[in-house]
Amino acid sequence: MIVNGEQKVLSANEIKNFLSRLDALGFFSIESNQKHDPTDKLYDFGKNYQKSFDGPMYCILVNVNQSRHLCVYEPNMQFVIPKMQRILEYLDEYKPTGLTPYYPDRILLSIESFSPNSDEAPAIVTPWDKRFPSLVYPAPRKYIYYTPVLIMYIEGDMAKEIYIFMANSHSGDVFIQDGKKYRVQLAIVWPHETVVNAYQ
Repeated sequence: MIVNGEQKVLSANEIKNFLSRLDALGFFSIESNQKHDPTDKLYDFGKNYQKSFDGPMYCILVNVNQSRHLCVYEPNMQFVIPKMQRILEYLDEYKPTGLTPYYPDRILLSIESFSPNSDEAPAIVTPWDKRFPSLVYPAPRKYIYYTPVLIMYIEGDMAKEIYIFMANSHSGDVFIQDGKKYRVQLAIVWPHETVVNAYQ
């Protein structure tokens, strides 16, 4: 289990108690078509529904004898039915003993170069560590409508080292290598996720 940057391998009894609590709170019986609109019984909008096109999802994925994947749309959080609210509160407060720091062993880096005269890059940036894969952009190509972004997949100990390095950066997500500035954003590949075409 990974909780707020910490992890623990739960015992069989801890897993049983955790899932039993979810079941008792009604997780497996909640009705939802996952449309996140007035037809979705996960919410009680009354007359207050407003369509939204941008916002994160909070998802609960359980793969056991009873499998369930249930998501809540963050802009609609205030309209979530009480049963789901209690489940979210339980998950938010759940913190088993014996947690240790979590460091990912698989990450994706999104790398975008700044133009030499860009005003977006801060004056002070963090030098990219020479131990890490190069941020140097591929050979330039002509793009009419957008600037391409390089996606880099990294696994193993290197992923952990880059994760720690970027977390401790004083310049946010902006780094410099060989005199060029780059915006580098990190996404963790979680243990249950599968990467397709990692090197493309």
